[in-house]
Amino acid sequence: MWRMRERWQEGISKTNLKKVVPFFRGFTVRAGNVRNTQPEVDGTPYCLNEHCRAPHPYIILKKTTSLIFVSMETLLEQQRRYHEEGDRLTDAMGKEMIHPSKTQREQINSDHRLKQLLDRSMECATELKDLYEDKDGLRKEEVQALSGPNEFAEFYSRLKNLKEFHRTHPNEISVPMSTEFEELDKAREKPSDDMQTLIDFTDEEGYGKYLDLHEFHNMFINLKGMDKIDYISYLSTFDQLFDIPKDRKNAAYKEYVLSMLEYLQLYTQKVKPLLDLHEEMETVHKDFDEQWKDGNFPGWPVRTSLHVIQC
Repeated sequence: MWRMRERWQEGISKTNLKKVVPFFRGFTVRAGNVRNTQPEVDGTPYCLNEHCRAPHPYIILKKTTSLIFVSMETLLEQQRRYHEEGDRLTDAMGKEMIHPSKTQREQINSDHRLKQLLDRSMECATELKDLYEDKDGLRKEEVQALSGPNEFAEFYSRLKNLKEFHRTHPNEISVPMSTEFEELDKAREKPSDDMQTLIDFTDEEGYGKYLDLHEFHNMFINLKGMDKIDYISYLSTFDQLFDIPKDRKNAAYKEYVLSMLEYLQLYTQKVKPLLDLHEEMETVHKDFDEQWKDGNFPGWPVRTSLHVIQC
């Protein structure tokens, strides 16, 4: 259930991780649609806190070749934690939005921090939705165990498991969630040198101020039939694709245009991480279809458009 945010333990592949539910009475493991109430434990309990920021202990269970992570948390505790995390994320996003950004670099870094908080908030909401839907009935079983006729036996059973775990791991440290958000506040107010460069830009891009089109300029002047213009002239005409004659738009030209499109999309994601690029592209495609249908698309008159469609 936890998202690994830092280093993976050596030898553990992310593709081998399975989503699991916590346990107290014996073991309850969910791996896809498979549930085992008493899987075999291969090895002793092991804590991953030294490898990630997860503040709760984990046990590695081995079933065939898959590694399964189990957290010692009840489903109700998971719901409480996700609610707390969601509230803290909302508060952090509000602080980020009202924090003044004096330079282009600060604004880009702020947008990326905000994007990370927003994505994490959406993940919390998705996890909460799944827990409340309770399609496997585990939450209902847990509530019944706590409110049924044997609630005291259930309480002491869980207490015994907790004591046993802490007896086995006397030096285990649980880091409160508030610590992480305090570090976020510090990174926002007084960013370190590393935190001031969150995104990789080339020197020519000036951390989001300019486009670096040198590679595409070289591709353009090497296309068959194109004028050998200098870089400054290219910058003023590179987006006027409708001025290029149709007979020069061959396979190499298509590769050139697609490469530039990929670069511009990646650059936009770096400079404007909060922009819904998918929605923007859908709008562009819709406008293109309408203009193409009416024969008004620049550089493609009605006859040419009809000819291309018929071909």
